[in-house]
Amino acid sequence: MYFTICIPMYNRENTIGRTLNSLVEQSFQDFEVLVIDDGSVDNGAEVVKTFEDKLNLVYFYKNNGGKHTALNKGIALAKGLFFIICDSDDYFLPRALEKMHELCKDIEKDDTVSGVMCRCVDINNNRLIGEPFPESPYMSSYIDFHFFSGQKLKYLDCCEANKTAIIKKYKFPEPLNTKFVPEAYIFDQIGIKYKLYCYNEILLVKEYLEDGITKDRTHFEKNALGYLYDYIMNLEIIFPQINVTIKTRIIMWWKYWNAYNMCSCNDKPHVKKVTLLGRIVKAFCPFINLVKSI
Repeated sequence: MYFTICIPMYNRENTIGRTLNSLVEQSFQDFEVLVIDDGSVDNGAEVVKTFEDKLNLVYFYKNNGGKHTALNKGIALAKGLFFIICDSDDYFLPRALEKMHELCKDIEKDDTVSGVMCRCVDINNNRLIGEPFPESPYMSSYIDFHFFSGQKLKYLDCCEANKTAIIKKYKFPEPLNTKFVPEAYIFDQIGIKYKLYCYNEILLVKEYLEDGITKDRTHFEKNALGYLYDYIMNLEIIFPQINVTIKTRIIMWWKYWNAYNMCSCNDKPHVKKVTLLGRIVKAFCPFINLVKSI
């Protein structure tokens, strides 16, 4: 099959039907759907089962471990040529996969490209999330997107299809003391090696619920360990290979020390070598945090 649509789900009985129905209505049907239930305690499973005869669907239940653990399972099970992540409170426009298929066909045999990135709108105002790409297609990468040109596009939330064979080379860490590791943990590593074609084509509608990650103001404090893994990966793997600004390095070290100090577990991970800049930022962390709180 061409696409694997991976849907991590946790207590979304009120929205998962809308997500799956949008897949039933797709004009392009060469895909499988993996619903990875991350320990839900509502009736979401019953809703999913009503779609078993309408979609090429696999429902997998696992103990609650966080979205990153659900994605690990989805990546392991995926059989499609391209892998798409869809949150269980979002839904596709009717011709979304048809359009994504047209775009992906152009990069199937290009070993320098990981995938295709398209755009989303907010359900509340039907407006594009973030600024438009300066051109369409726009040649980028996850590194460029997260550390360079993407920073100028303000807040972005996109719909991506990446080659499954590439994604299967990576895995999220699964520490017991956190329910979240940023998706950038693996996608930035992909961005070191592969390019990404970006289009202003709108394919997905997103809804930011009050109990979701985006609106949870205590999310970082509750999952500092997961963020710590991401910051260490950036400092040890990404930054030695790219030429980021001194400001970006300072911010990353500041994030690292905040997450490190916030983690209460005894065996928390740490960078193998703290640079001179890292030591300087550590010394000034209390002052920086004080200024930011004013």
